[in-house]
Amino acid sequence: MFLKTHNLFDFAKGGVYCIKCLQNNKVYIGSSASFLERSARHWTLLKAQTHECLELQQDFKKYGNAFFEFTILVFENHLQKRLQLEKQLIAQQPPNKLYNVLPSSRFEKKRPVLGQQILMDKKSYSTIREAERATKISKATIMRRLNNSEDLICSRLSKKPVSLGKYNFIVNEVRYSSTQEVVANNLARSDNQVRERCRSKSLKWKHWQMVQKHRSNDYPDRE
Repeated sequence: MFLKTHNLFDFAKGGVYCIKCLQNNKVYIGSSASFLERSARHWTLLKAQTHECLELQQDFKKYGNAFFEFTILVFENHLQKRLQLEKQLIAQQPPNKLYNVLPSSRFEKKRPVLGQQILMDKKSYSTIREAERATKISKATIMRRLNNSEDLICSRLSKKPVSLGKYNFIVNEVRYSSTQEVVANNLARSDNQVRERCRSKSLKWKHWQMVQKHRSNDYPDRE
């Protein structure tokens, strides 16, 4: 995957970008405060075969990195404007030429959230996250083992419904249903970082809050 721009220093800026497959012209559109950091993250996940966009991952494996192009679409440093531009550009693409998973209609019944039960080293785990915590093996390594057909002692079992977390997360007055959703919007690097910022008493993070679902805020507004 190569970077397409007129000025390499542009990649230190933020805005909306796309990853395009040159074989089928399909695109993945995203946004970030740093093009350089986000492109590196995509590259790392794709090389490790652990990218969250399964269709993009499959085509990357099929065609190889030489047929993928990272392109800056719009420069925008303001977070909310950037997210709005990202949504608009995704909506403008033909669905059959888009890697992004489009949100379901509000009239459709929501699908249950499923956890992937796995068998690893003769032990069963209800989710990949549980296996990560119990074994201290990273999620990326577990995913590589699951995707390796020659690893006969690490395999996927059934999927089962899992309950969502107890908290919503409010960042700059925008509500997110999980830490993963906050990370997916490029607001933090990890689940733990989201929680640390919400619990911090620093004025820098005063607009980050954890709110227990259907109950009052566990972390009251900080002055």
